[in-house]
Amino acid sequence: MKKLTLLVILSMFSLFTFADDKDGIQFDHGSWAEITAKAKDAKKLIFIDCYTSWCGPCKRLSSEIFTLKDVGDFFNKNFINYKVDMEKGEGVTLAKKFHVGAFPTLLWVDHKGNIVHRALGFKKAENLIAEAQKALDGGDYNTDLEKNYKKNKNNPEIVKAYLNSLIKALDSRAGEVAQQYLSIIPKEQYLNKENYDLIASRVQSPFSSVISYIIEHRSAFDEKFTKQNVDEMLNRKYSKYADSLVKKVKEGKEFDEVNFQKLIALMEQRHVESKDQVIEDTRIKVLQYTKDWKAYVDKIDSLIEKGFYKDINARTYSLWYKPVVESDCKDGKVLKSALDWINMTFKESDGFSMSYYMEIWESKIKVLERMENKADELAKARIELAFIKELEIKQDIDSKEQMRLLQMLNQEKH
Repeated sequence: MKKLTLLVILSMFSLFTFADDKDGIQFDHGSWAEITAKAKDAKKLIFIDCYTSWCGPCKRLSSEIFTLKDVGDFFNKNFINYKVDMEKGEGVTLAKKFHVGAFPTLLWVDHKGNIVHRALGFKKAENLIAEAQKALDGGDYNTDLEKNYKKNKNNPEIVKAYLNSLIKALDSRAGEVAQQYLSIIPKEQYLNKENYDLIASRVQSPFSSVISYIIEHRSAFDEKFTKQNVDEMLNRKYSKYADSLVKKVKEGKEFDEVNFQKLIALMEQRHVESKDQVIEDTRIKVLQYTKDWKAYVDKIDSLIEKGFYKDINARTYSLWYKPVVESDCKDGKVLKSALDWINMTFKESDGFSMSYYMEIWESKIKVLERMENKADELAKARIELAFIKELEIKQDIDSKEQMRLLQMLNQEKH
């Protein structure tokens, strides 16, 4: 009887799941070539949900909006629908092809690969349908601006108009066009706030002639924007450049030590106060992405012991231990360091959140499960986690009851 009941429940669950999927947008699967061929045969535009696995608004779109019946009805009727993780497989190529610079990016493209319409960020159902209708009506992707730019790259007004359109669309080409714009205007205009903000947000390389100009004229920029502001802006350039080198390691490529040494030399030449921080943070990330866990914990523990970090907060400890927790490393020394960092996260946390503490306890349990002679500590951790989960349930019930009572009081007042 129990088996029969379970089968009935599972059958009902599968039916409900199928019904929910059927109500929402039906996304096609296959290669980009197959999708474009299908769009050509159907004489429809392609709707592309450009997402990543870590993007919160992307997840909300998928779970809250794409599953709605009215959204599904509209999109299934009018488009070939395609979901692509922009950081995996063919998505990497498509991200470059369509210059996707933020997530979620929502694209409407014809079968030839021409962008018709572009929208950004989480959209409520009515807003998403409105954007889709714009695509059906011809879209707002201004190809004339791009054509004018290619013909008139030395005209500041034309370049600025095109740049503004790219910035608005969070198009990944904005940095390149910003560099072009900054190269054709008088350098004295870098002191204008609008241009300074453009430099701060769009110029990525600390080796850029734009950054060199600011270094050479520091006093003028310090006077206009304050020394602290300029320092912070410049420090971000060094960190981001180092991050761009690390990103390649994350993608499976060898670390570019030559260019990293050039960065170090540049920071030494400019007497950058945050130089050592940039260097050590980069080394740690490289060890993380190459999964050299012994060297990873040795590096961090050594820096802690030397007093390199003046103030280590809970967030820093969590950034250190999470990669180890998510790995399959079983080395006792590595796990001990991760456990120490987890315990310090508890100690340094200055706020309280049930879900936050649950996450820390879950990490602690995952580490203890891989360590020898930790049975007692593991049992205590599991009890503590169960207690917190029970508290969270009670807290949720209490919150709902308080809300109900407040609503009742408000109704009585009216």
